[in-house]
Amino acid sequence: MVKRQIYAKLVYHVYNRAVLKQTLFRREADYRFFIDRIEQYKNNHRVDVITFCIMPNHFHMLIYAREERVDISRFMKSLQHSYAFYFKRNYGSEGHVFESRYKHKLVKDPIYLSNIIAYIKNNPVRKGLVDSADKWRFTR
Repeated sequence: MVKRQIYAKLVYHVYNRAVLKQTLFRREADYRFFIDRIEQYKNNHRVDVITFCIMPNHFHMLIYAREERVDISRFMKSLQHSYAFYFKRNYGSEGHVFESRYKHKLVKDPIYLSNIIAYIKNNPVRKGLVDSADKWRFTR
């Protein structure tokens, strides 16, 4: 397995989706569990989550590692593994929950940063879940 090159003091757009694009977050409790784990693990792994949006079958986050020796991969592994365990326990599912390891893109440019924040926050509007981004409760 190739080690991902993730560096501290940079911003990354991180995202993943469910296997076969199935519904990953079925009830409000599922969204809340995931959000609670974001809050817990961001402190444990010393990362800042600038913004996020959790959709029924995928999620997006902007993550910033606060310190040189911070490994964003560990944050993501903790987050995805805990949700996968929760999902399997609650829905009797077996096998993989997420399509793959998370994907990420380095955000180098302030214009791209502004655009990706808007993209993340407006994802529920583009998907027809709400008519205004501020109505989607699973975005910060």
